[in-house]
Amino acid sequence: VSFGDPLFGVFVLLPLQRRFSTALRLAVFGEHTSILRALGVPLQQFPVPLERYTSPPEDNLNLLRLYFRTLVTGALRHAWCPVLYVVAVAHVNSFIFSQDSTTQETDAARKSMLRKTWLLVDETLKKHLLCYRLLNAESPLGFDLYEQLPPMRLKYLQMVTQKENESAPALVL
Repeated sequence: VSFGDPLFGVFVLLPLQRRFSTALRLAVFGEHTSILRALGVPLQQFPVPLERYTSPPEDNLNLLRLYFRTLVTGALRHAWCPVLYVVAVAHVNSFIFSQDSTTQETDAARKSMLRKTWLLVDETLKKHLLCYRLLNAESPLGFDLYEQLPPMRLKYLQMVTQKENESAPALVL
């Protein structure tokens, strides 16, 4: 089995599940993002349920920031590493739209990430991050999207983005 082979990818992805320590996830999404291109296991060939990677929602703020950074910089793309793309999108979406009470630092990070998502030039990634609905192993993306933002999310998005710019345009996806 060689580097870049799907079987290799499966074995590297196994310890990145939520039930294991964040140390390896922090390393992969922080210092070693170049490995992401070698983990191109097709979703249909991945033997582990994606829920093991997305549940419970990520609560490590540093890791959430790394997920977001790898997505917006293009270091993590669906075409290269579909499994971790789905994982990162699911966690970032859950984080930016979470209604859980939290620390001031986490709330500020959540709102900042949501504003930056709204301003993304990459419309596909923007739609994935804003309209992610739930995992779906049958979907080519690995997840389903809302056709339009649910009213509660739309209201929250408008509140967060209009604080920065009172004359913000109407939100259209």
